[in-house]
Amino acid sequence: SQAEVAKLTQNISSQEIETATSTFMRHRMSQDLGTNQFSTSWTETASQSTKSARQEKLAVFFPSSFDEYLAFGPMWNIDSWDYQFQAFDLVMDHLERQGFSLEMRLHPNLSNKSRRYFHREVANVNRLIENHPKLLVHWHNSSTNSYDLVSRADLIFVERSTIGLEASMMGKPVWVNQACQWDLIADVRQVLSAKDISAKALKPWVVTAEPAQR
Repeated sequence: SQAEVAKLTQNISSQEIETATSTFMRHRMSQDLGTNQFSTSWTETASQSTKSARQEKLAVFFPSSFDEYLAFGPMWNIDSWDYQFQAFDLVMDHLERQGFSLEMRLHPNLSNKSRRYFHREVANVNRLIENHPKLLVHWHNSSTNSYDLVSRADLIFVERSTIGLEASMMGKPVWVNQACQWDLIADVRQVLSAKDISAKALKPWVVTAEPAQR
C-alpha cells in the first residue's frame, strides 16, 4: 500500500531511485521491450521542438478503463462525480476560459470491452465533444503516443489511470478525479467535486517527481 512505500524504500538512495525510474520509463515507452502492451502500435515519441513551437498552453485528459476498478470497494468512492467525463467536462469549461488547448486520449483497452460498455463510452465522449468543439480526441485505436502527449502537456488530468503516476514521475502537474493507488504518495492534486475546480486549485506547481518515482 501507499503507507508502506517510505519503509520499503528507506535504504534506497535518491540517485538509485532516479536511475531505476529512468530504466522503467525507457522500457514503458519502448515499442520493442514489451512492458507496455499498447505502445507497440504507437508512433515514436516526437522531439521537444513540437512543444516549443506551440503557443497555447495544453491540458491533456486520460480517461480510465472504468470497470477495472469496480472491485475496489466503497472505501475508494470518495468523489462526488457520477462518471469520469462529468469531472472532465467541468474542468474543460474552466481551462477553456483560461485559454488552454484541450486534448484527450482514450484508453487503448476500450477496444477489448463489451459492446454495451464501448457504446456508452463513445456516447459520453461525443457529448464532451459537443460541449467542447475544439477538444482534440485521440481515440483508443489511434497511433498517437500517450507519452508524447504527456511530454507536450502543461497539465495532466486523469481518473485513476497509471499514466498519471508516470506523468508525475516525469515532473508534470497531475490532477486525479477519483481515489487511486498512488494519490497519497505522489505529488499530485485531487479534483473530487465541482468545488475543487477553481483558478487556485488548478494552478500548476513545481512537481517533486521523487515521491512518484519511489
